[in-house]
Amino acid sequence: MSEENITRITLDPKNPPKGKTDWKRLDAMTEEEVHQAALSDPDNPPLTKEELKRMKPVRWVNDRKIPQEFLRFRIDVDVLEWFEKKFGDYYQVCINDILREYVESHQ
Repeated sequence: MSEENITRITLDPKNPPKGKTDWKRLDAMTEEEVHQAALSDPDNPPLTKEELKRMKPVRWVNDRKIPQEFLRFRIDVDVLEWFEKKFGDYYQVCINDILREYVESHQ
């Protein structure tokens, strides 16, 4: 692939670009209508169950993994069990993502 055919852009996560999605129209659709519309889109068909199973959450920014700190802290057993049941093997990543959303919304 030639470098002249590559366009590089940098997005600001605090100011995402506005898309062309008609959210009112989408909100008015039933789940079945949304599903049928997705199935009929030749450019972006829904992922298969096998493809979804192979996906793993990873947090990368600018081709570098965000540094993380290994911590030991106390958490209520019922809370931890809920996360493990809800998110499986990736419950720790989900806890981190929820904490990140909280921090970003309170800055």
